[in-house]
Amino acid sequence: MGTITLIERDSRQSHNIKRGDLFHVPAGITVYLTNTDNNERLVLANILHSVSVPGDLQFFSVGGGDPESSFYNAFSHEVIEAAFNVDRESAQKLIGQRKQQQDVFKKATKEQIRSLAGEDKGRLWPFGDRKETTRHTSIYKNKPSVANENGILHEVDSKDFPDLQDINVAVSFFNITRGSMAGPFYNTKATQVLMILNGVGRFEMACPHLSEQTTRTRTGEINPRYEQVSSELRHGTVVVIPVGHPVVIEASGEQNLEVIGFGLNSDENEWFPLAGRENVLSQWEDEALELTFGFPAQEVKRVIQKQNQKLFFKGPARRGRASG
Repeated sequence: MGTITLIERDSRQSHNIKRGDLFHVPAGITVYLTNTDNNERLVLANILHSVSVPGDLQFFSVGGGDPESSFYNAFSHEVIEAAFNVDRESAQKLIGQRKQQQDVFKKATKEQIRSLAGEDKGRLWPFGDRKETTRHTSIYKNKPSVANENGILHEVDSKDFPDLQDINVAVSFFNITRGSMAGPFYNTKATQVLMILNGVGRFEMACPHLSEQTTRTRTGEINPRYEQVSSELRHGTVVVIPVGHPVVIEASGEQNLEVIGFGLNSDENEWFPLAGRENVLSQWEDEALELTFGFPAQEVKRVIQKQNQKLFFKGPARRGRASG
Protein backbone atom coordinates (compact mmCIF):
# COMPACT_ATOMS: atom_id res chain seq x y z
CA MET A 1 0.00 0.00 0.00
CA GLY A 2 1.18 3.51 -0.69
CA THR A 3 0.41 6.94 -2.08
CA ILE A 4 1.64 8.57 -5.27
CA THR A 5 1.46 12.36 -5.55
CA LEU A 6 1.68 14.24 -8.84
CA ILE A 7 2.26 17.98 -9.09
CA GLU A 8 0.82 19.48 -12.25
CA ARG A 9 0.58 23.09 -13.35
CA ASP A 10 -2.58 23.92 -11.41
CA SER A 11 -3.22 20.99 -9.07
CA ARG A 12 -1.74 18.44 -6.73
CA GLN A 13 -3.23 14.98 -6.98
CA SER A 14 -2.65 12.21 -4.46
CA HIS A 15 -3.80 8.65 -5.19
CA ASN A 16 -3.70 5.65 -2.92
CA ILE A 17 -2.12 2.69 -4.72
CA LYS A 18 -2.29 -1.02 -4.00
CA ARG A 19 -1.17 -4.30 -5.49
CA GLY A 20 -2.11 -4.55 -9.17
CA ASP A 21 -2.49 -0.81 -9.80
CA LEU A 22 -1.12 0.71 -13.01
CA PHE A 23 -0.16 4.37 -13.08
CA HIS A 24 0.90 6.68 -15.89
CA VAL A 25 3.25 9.52 -14.97
CA PRO A 26 3.86 11.87 -17.93
CA ALA A 27 7.37 13.11 -18.58
CA GLY A 28 8.23 16.30 -16.71
CA ILE A 29 5.61 15.84 -13.98
CA THR A 30 6.93 16.18 -10.43
CA VAL A 31 6.12 13.04 -8.45
CA TYR A 32 6.82 11.55 -5.03
CA LEU A 33 5.89 8.25 -3.42
CA THR A 34 4.95 7.38 0.13
CA ASN A 35 4.92 3.89 1.66
CA THR A 36 1.92 3.85 4.01
CA ASP A 37 2.44 0.26 5.21
CA ASN A 38 4.42 -0.21 8.42
CA ASN A 39 5.26 -3.85 7.69
CA GLU A 40 6.07 -4.20 3.98
CA ARG A 41 8.21 -2.44 1.40
CA LEU A 42 6.55 -0.56 -1.43
CA VAL A 43 7.86 -2.22 -4.60
CA LEU A 44 7.11 -0.90 -8.09
CA ALA A 45 8.03 -2.13 -11.57
CA ASN A 46 8.59 0.75 -14.00
CA ILE A 47 8.83 1.14 -17.75
CA LEU A 48 10.64 4.40 -18.56
CA HIS A 49 9.96 5.97 -21.95
CA SER A 50 12.43 8.66 -23.01
CA VAL A 51 10.97 11.67 -24.80
CA SER A 52 14.13 13.02 -26.45
CA VAL A 53 17.10 10.76 -27.24
CA PRO A 54 15.91 7.12 -27.26
CA GLY A 55 17.39 5.23 -24.33
CA ASP A 56 18.87 8.39 -22.78
CA LEU A 57 17.05 8.84 -19.48
CA GLN A 58 17.66 11.52 -16.89
CA PHE A 59 15.98 12.10 -13.55
CA PHE A 60 15.61 15.64 -12.27
CA SER A 61 15.55 16.18 -8.52
CA VAL A 62 15.06 19.12 -6.18
CA GLY A 63 17.17 17.34 -3.55
CA GLY A 64 18.49 14.09 -2.13
CA GLY A 65 21.49 11.91 -2.88
CA ASP A 66 24.78 13.85 -2.88
CA PRO A 67 25.09 17.62 -2.21
CA GLU A 68 24.92 18.43 -5.92
CA SER A 69 21.79 16.33 -6.56
CA SER A 70 19.40 19.29 -6.61
CA PHE A 71 19.07 21.15 -9.90
CA TYR A 72 18.86 24.38 -7.86
CA ASN A 73 22.58 23.93 -7.18
CA ALA A 74 23.27 24.54 -10.86
CA PHE A 75 22.30 28.19 -10.43
CA SER A 76 24.25 30.91 -8.73
CA HIS A 77 23.30 32.02 -5.21
CA GLU A 78 22.38 35.42 -6.59
CA VAL A 79 19.89 33.90 -9.04
CA ILE A 80 18.29 31.71 -6.34
CA GLU A 81 18.02 34.70 -3.99
CA ALA A 82 16.34 36.77 -6.68
CA ALA A 83 14.03 33.98 -7.82
CA PHE A 84 12.70 33.28 -4.31
CA ASN A 85 13.12 36.89 -3.09
CA VAL A 86 15.08 35.78 -0.02
CA ASP A 87 18.47 36.54 1.52
CA ARG A 88 21.62 34.42 1.15
CA GLU A 89 21.08 32.50 4.39
CA SER A 90 17.54 31.45 3.43
CA ALA A 91 18.66 30.41 -0.05
CA GLN A 92 21.42 28.24 1.36
CA LYS A 93 18.94 26.49 3.65
CA LEU A 94 16.93 25.52 0.59
CA ILE A 95 19.74 24.17 -1.59
CA GLY A 96 22.46 23.41 0.94
CA GLN A 97 20.78 20.44 2.62
CA ARG A 98 22.37 18.84 5.64
CA LYS A 99 23.99 15.46 5.21
CA GLN A 100 21.28 13.49 7.04
CA GLN A 101 18.69 14.89 4.61
CA GLN A 102 20.55 13.96 1.44
CA ASP A 103 19.16 10.43 1.00
CA VAL A 104 16.65 9.85 -1.79
CA PHE A 105 14.59 7.83 0.69
CA LYS A 106 13.38 9.67 3.77
CA LYS A 107 12.01 8.37 7.06
CA ALA A 108 8.66 10.02 7.78
CA THR A 109 6.71 10.29 11.01
CA LYS A 110 3.24 8.77 11.37
CA GLU A 111 1.73 12.24 11.19
CA GLN A 112 3.62 13.02 7.99
CA ILE A 113 2.53 9.68 6.49
CA ARG A 114 -1.13 10.43 7.27
CA SER A 115 -0.86 13.84 5.67
CA LEU A 116 0.95 12.57 2.57
CA ALA A 117 -1.61 9.79 2.22
CA GLY A 118 -4.35 12.40 1.87
CA GLU A 119 -5.95 11.90 5.28
CA ASP A 120 -5.45 15.63 5.98
CA LYS A 121 -8.10 16.71 3.46
CA GLY A 122 -7.53 20.40 4.10
CA ARG A 123 -4.11 20.26 2.43
CA LEU A 124 -4.96 18.01 -0.49
CA TRP A 125 -5.90 20.68 -3.03
CA PRO A 126 -4.09 23.96 -2.29
CA PHE A 127 -4.15 25.18 -5.88
CA GLY A 128 -7.88 25.70 -6.38
CA ASP A 129 -10.64 23.40 -7.63
CA ARG A 130 -9.91 19.72 -7.91
CA LYS A 131 -8.85 18.71 -11.39
CA GLU A 132 -9.83 15.12 -12.12
CA THR A 133 -7.43 13.25 -14.37
CA THR A 134 -7.62 9.50 -14.81
CA ARG A 135 -4.03 8.27 -14.90
CA HIS A 136 -4.48 4.95 -13.18
CA THR A 137 -6.32 1.64 -13.40
CA SER A 138 -5.95 -1.86 -11.98
CA ILE A 139 -4.67 -5.00 -13.64
CA TYR A 140 -7.57 -6.76 -11.91
CA LYS A 141 -10.24 -4.40 -13.26
CA ASN A 142 -11.38 -6.79 -16.00
CA LYS A 143 -11.92 -10.53 -15.90
CA PRO A 144 -8.81 -12.65 -16.57
CA SER A 145 -7.99 -13.25 -20.22
CA VAL A 146 -7.23 -16.88 -19.38
CA ALA A 147 -7.90 -18.75 -16.15
CA ASN A 148 -7.75 -22.41 -15.18
CA GLU A 149 -6.34 -24.57 -12.39
CA ASN A 150 -2.83 -24.10 -13.78
CA GLY A 151 -2.70 -20.32 -13.91
CA ILE A 152 -4.32 -16.94 -14.45
CA LEU A 153 -3.49 -14.22 -16.98
CA HIS A 154 -4.63 -10.61 -16.56
CA GLU A 155 -4.03 -8.12 -19.39
CA VAL A 156 -4.41 -4.35 -19.81
CA ASP A 157 -3.78 -2.52 -23.09
CA SER A 158 -4.61 0.89 -24.54
CA LYS A 159 -8.25 -0.09 -25.10
CA ASP A 160 -8.62 -0.61 -21.33
CA PHE A 161 -6.30 2.22 -20.27
CA PRO A 162 -5.87 4.94 -22.97
CA ASP A 163 -2.78 6.41 -21.29
CA LEU A 164 -0.85 3.33 -22.45
CA GLN A 165 -1.33 4.44 -26.05
CA ASP A 166 1.08 7.34 -25.50
CA ILE A 167 3.93 4.94 -24.79
CA ASN A 168 2.67 2.01 -26.91
CA VAL A 169 2.85 -0.45 -24.02
CA ALA A 170 0.58 -3.26 -22.78
CA VAL A 171 0.80 -4.84 -19.34
CA SER A 172 0.16 -8.44 -18.35
CA PHE A 173 0.30 -10.39 -15.11
CA PHE A 174 0.86 -14.15 -14.98
CA ASN A 175 0.12 -16.11 -11.81
CA ILE A 176 1.33 -19.61 -12.66
CA THR A 177 0.30 -22.39 -10.27
CA ARG A 178 3.20 -24.26 -8.70
CA GLY A 179 4.35 -27.09 -10.92
CA SER A 180 2.54 -25.62 -13.94
CA MET A 181 3.67 -23.64 -16.99
CA ALA A 182 2.51 -21.00 -19.46
CA GLY A 183 3.14 -21.62 -23.15
CA PRO A 184 4.60 -22.18 -25.57
CA PHE A 185 3.27 -18.98 -27.12
CA TYR A 186 4.66 -16.08 -29.14
CA ASN A 187 3.85 -12.41 -29.76
CA THR A 188 3.29 -11.11 -33.27
CA LYS A 189 4.48 -7.50 -32.85
CA ALA A 190 5.47 -6.80 -29.25
CA THR A 191 8.79 -7.34 -27.54
CA GLN A 192 7.92 -8.58 -24.07
CA VAL A 193 9.88 -7.70 -20.94
CA LEU A 194 9.15 -10.09 -18.06
CA MET A 195 9.95 -9.36 -14.43
CA ILE A 196 9.63 -12.01 -11.71
CA LEU A 197 7.75 -10.70 -8.69
CA ASN A 198 7.50 -13.83 -6.55
CA GLY A 199 8.43 -17.48 -6.74
CA VAL A 200 11.08 -19.44 -8.61
CA GLY A 201 10.95 -21.26 -11.91
CA ARG A 202 12.48 -21.54 -15.34
CA PHE A 203 11.95 -20.20 -18.83
CA GLU A 204 12.79 -21.68 -22.23
CA MET A 205 12.78 -19.83 -25.53
CA ALA A 206 13.32 -20.90 -29.14
CA CYS A 207 15.78 -18.56 -30.88
CA PRO A 208 16.86 -18.77 -34.56
CA HIS A 209 19.63 -16.18 -34.20
CA LEU A 210 22.09 -18.17 -32.09
CA SER A 211 22.54 -21.17 -34.33
CA GLU A 212 25.12 -21.10 -37.11
CA GLN A 213 23.58 -24.15 -38.73
CA THR A 214 20.94 -23.85 -41.42
CA THR A 215 19.41 -26.24 -43.90
CA ARG A 216 18.75 -25.50 -47.54
CA THR A 217 15.74 -27.00 -49.32
CA ARG A 218 15.76 -28.29 -52.89
CA THR A 219 14.18 -25.03 -54.01
CA GLY A 220 17.03 -23.03 -52.50
CA GLU A 221 15.13 -21.75 -49.47
CA ILE A 222 17.06 -21.55 -46.19
CA ASN A 223 15.44 -22.96 -43.06
CA PRO A 224 16.79 -21.81 -39.69
CA ARG A 225 17.78 -24.12 -36.86
CA TYR A 226 16.40 -23.10 -33.50
CA GLU A 227 18.52 -23.01 -30.37
CA GLN A 228 17.12 -23.21 -26.86
CA VAL A 229 17.71 -20.21 -24.59
CA SER A 230 16.89 -21.02 -20.97
CA SER A 231 17.42 -19.64 -17.49
CA GLU A 232 16.37 -20.09 -13.91
CA LEU A 233 13.84 -17.54 -12.66
CA ARG A 234 13.67 -15.96 -9.23
CA HIS A 235 12.54 -12.72 -7.58
CA GLY A 236 13.94 -9.75 -9.52
CA THR A 237 14.93 -11.67 -12.67
CA VAL A 238 14.25 -9.74 -15.90
CA VAL A 239 13.81 -11.57 -19.21
CA VAL A 240 13.44 -9.99 -22.67
CA ILE A 241 11.42 -11.97 -25.23
CA PRO A 242 11.91 -10.65 -28.79
CA VAL A 243 9.04 -10.50 -31.25
CA GLY A 244 8.08 -13.88 -32.72
CA HIS A 245 10.15 -15.98 -30.31
CA PRO A 246 8.17 -18.89 -28.81
CA VAL A 247 8.57 -19.04 -25.03
CA VAL A 248 7.56 -21.18 -22.05
CA ILE A 249 7.45 -19.92 -18.44
CA GLU A 250 7.51 -22.67 -15.84
CA ALA A 251 6.82 -22.50 -12.10
CA SER A 252 8.70 -24.72 -9.66
CA GLY A 253 6.86 -27.36 -7.69
CA GLU A 254 7.23 -25.42 -4.43
CA GLN A 255 5.26 -22.21 -5.01
CA ASN A 256 3.34 -20.14 -7.54
CA LEU A 257 5.31 -17.98 -9.97
CA GLU A 258 4.13 -14.38 -10.33
CA VAL A 259 5.35 -12.53 -13.41
CA ILE A 260 4.59 -9.04 -14.68
CA GLY A 261 5.05 -8.44 -18.40
CA PHE A 262 5.45 -5.22 -20.36
CA GLY A 263 4.67 -5.50 -24.06
CA LEU A 264 6.70 -2.88 -25.95
CA ASN A 265 5.37 -1.63 -29.31
CA SER A 266 2.13 -3.40 -28.49
CA ASP A 267 -0.26 -1.72 -30.95
CA GLU A 268 -2.14 -4.44 -32.85
CA ASN A 269 -0.07 -7.14 -31.14
CA GLU A 270 -1.56 -10.58 -30.67
CA TRP A 271 -0.20 -13.55 -28.79
CA PHE A 272 -0.68 -17.00 -30.28
CA PRO A 273 -0.62 -20.28 -28.34
CA LEU A 274 1.42 -23.06 -29.94
CA ALA A 275 -0.15 -25.85 -27.89
CA GLY A 276 -3.45 -26.53 -26.16
CA ARG A 277 -6.92 -25.26 -26.95
CA GLU A 278 -7.07 -22.69 -29.78
CA ASN A 279 -3.43 -23.28 -30.75
CA VAL A 280 -2.46 -22.08 -34.21
CA LEU A 281 -2.08 -25.59 -35.65
CA SER A 282 -5.72 -26.39 -34.91
CA GLN A 283 -6.75 -23.95 -37.66
CA TRP A 284 -4.63 -25.55 -40.34
CA GLU A 285 -6.18 -27.51 -43.18
CA ASP A 286 -5.65 -31.29 -43.17
CA GLU A 287 -3.49 -31.12 -46.28
CA ALA A 288 -1.20 -28.51 -44.69
CA LEU A 289 -0.78 -30.68 -41.59
CA GLU A 290 0.05 -33.75 -43.67
CA LEU A 291 2.55 -31.93 -45.86
CA THR A 292 4.24 -30.28 -42.88
CA PHE A 293 4.52 -33.25 -40.51
CA GLY A 294 4.68 -36.10 -42.99
CA PHE A 295 1.93 -38.35 -41.61
CA PRO A 296 -1.89 -38.42 -41.83
CA ALA A 297 -3.77 -35.38 -40.58
CA GLN A 298 -5.89 -37.41 -38.17
CA GLU A 299 -2.77 -38.64 -36.41
CA VAL A 300 -1.46 -35.08 -36.18
CA LYS A 301 -4.77 -33.90 -34.76
CA ARG A 302 -4.74 -36.59 -32.09
CA VAL A 303 -1.55 -34.98 -30.80
CA ILE A 304 -2.31 -31.28 -31.20
CA GLN A 305 -5.89 -31.56 -29.90
CA LYS A 306 -5.22 -33.81 -26.90
CA GLN A 307 -4.49 -30.87 -24.57
CA ASN A 308 -7.84 -29.22 -23.77
CA GLN A 309 -6.52 -26.38 -21.57
CA LYS A 310 -5.52 -22.95 -22.89
CA LEU A 311 -2.11 -21.35 -22.26
CA PHE A 312 -1.60 -22.81 -18.75
CA PHE A 313 -0.78 -26.51 -18.44
CA LYS A 314 0.62 -28.99 -15.96
CA GLY A 315 4.37 -28.52 -16.21
CA PRO A 316 7.26 -30.99 -16.04
CA ALA A 317 7.40 -30.59 -12.25
CA ARG A 318 3.88 -32.07 -11.96
CA ARG A 319 4.20 -34.61 -14.77
CA GLY A 320 7.72 -35.74 -13.86
CA ARG A 321 10.43 -33.97 -15.86
CA ALA A 322 12.16 -37.23 -16.76
CA SER A 323 9.08 -38.35 -18.69
CA GLY A 324 9.56 -35.44 -21.08
